Amino acid sequence: MESIVKFCPRVVAAATLSIAVVALGLAAAGPGLDRASAAGRFAHCGSQQRQGAGWGNVRALHTPCPTARHVARHYWKHWSHGSPDHRFEGWRCGDRQVGEELWKGHCHRTLPSGVRQKVRFEFGF
Repeated sequence: MESIVKFCPRVVAAATLSIAVVALGLAAAGPGLDRASAAGRFAHCGSQQRQGAGWGNVRALHTPCPTARHVARHYWKHWSHGSPDHRFEGWRCGDRQVGEELWKGHCHRTLPSGVRQKVRFEFGF
């Protein structure tokens, strides 16, 4: 390693800095974030535990999976009672019908830090 540092100190410093930036970026994304979500890809967060109609196929971007499932559950529950809650806890949501008894929901919000969180899910009755 000494010979590399002797001949290429800038390369070693740049590589060390790059590793530190990646590590800090994942740590700053927040505790409990799935690595896919923190890396800019939608993380798969699962579905409700019971069989039948409800919500499922939850995916999250820059959002912890428990929060994403909470958003999907809340939206589905209020929608099924006839009063869709399109704005709650800072989330803005919408949906579109894709089948006879199937809808796709989507929600987003921007945190004070500027991070834009997104949640996508399916629901039905």
